Amino acid sequence: MGSFIVSCASRSKPVAFDPPTNGRIVIVGNTFAEQLQNTNYFETFLYRNFPDRKLVVRNLGWSGDEVDLQPRPLDFGSLEENLGYHKPDYIFAFFGMNEAFQGADGLPGFEQNLRSYLQKISTEAHNGKSPPQVILFSPIYHEEIGGLLPSPDAHNGQLKAYTRKMAEVAEQLNIPFVDLYSESKRLMNRTDEPLTYNGIHLTEVGYRLVGEIMAASLGFQGIGV
Repeated sequence: MGSFIVSCASRSKPVAFDPPTNGRIVIVGNTFAEQLQNTNYFETFLYRNFPDRKLVVRNLGWSGDEVDLQPRPLDFGSLEENLGYHKPDYIFAFFGMNEAFQGADGLPGFEQNLRSYLQKISTEAHNGKSPPQVILFSPIYHEEIGGLLPSPDAHNGQLKAYTRKMAEVAEQLNIPFVDLYSESKRLMNRTDEPLTYNGIHLTEVGYRLVGEIMAASLGFQGIGV
């Protein structure tokens, strides 16, 4: 499968997503991924768009995770062990928000770590049949919500650079990529209601609207973004 950089605003071609019947989807990544369990409009869109596929979704997201930093309790099991247990046909990966705080100095290391991580999860047949199709998602835009919170301008510059680097790595590895940074920026700039409660973590409304962007990026029908 070729790599796509998705932007609903520019009407780019959506990622080709056609899960098999009884297909298994595993979500990995940071707080954005973890909180999809609690306000998971996206999963509703997924089941609504494929009502007869009997899909199974498992969320392995963990608050604070980075591509090279994923601490777990004793005997929790490695990423490879958990992927082997859940046997994904697709893996949705969400990274970049925390790593971007390292700025330009951290970008080369992030590129190297991201490449290694994606190669590791995308080449092994965790389901015993074939390697999973990995789809990489960028971090969202850092929203300006005022108050006593600091300006997000510097972090947004970093997020933009990290998103660009994620797109480059995904293209080189032939992994589909979804640019949530640009799309969430467009979304946040056109709404009067804050979509995050601290600039980087979405509210319930934020998850619904960003979930629509994710669904549209995968070609789901009936999604109005």
